[in-house]
Amino acid sequence: MKRTEKLLAPLASLKAQEKYIIGASKDEYYVPDELLEQASSSLILEDQTGSVKYLKKKIDDLVFPGRYSAHELVHECQPWVELREVTKAYLKEIGFDLKEWEENEL
Repeated sequence: MKRTEKLLAPLASLKAQEKYIIGASKDEYYVPDELLEQASSSLILEDQTGSVKYLKKKIDDLVFPGRYSAHELVHECQPWVELREVTKAYLKEIGFDLKEWEENEL
């Protein structure tokens, strides 16, 4: 698995976000800002095709709502939900099996 795929998978996976954002423990959690930073930086190393540029722009342009709960972010924050879908589509486009990753990593 490439580094980019490894860093994008949690951003594309509703299961991962439910487990590590909504159901986070003090030892196992995702910080949404860090997911975005890691994903954006990983895309810099990729060929700058149209889909990479589009995904990077979506990541870089995401604005969090002022106050939100973990549940609201993952399930109701439209920009976050859209970003998850765009990331999932990009991973599918490059042949990454998100379901297999979820089965093996979660």
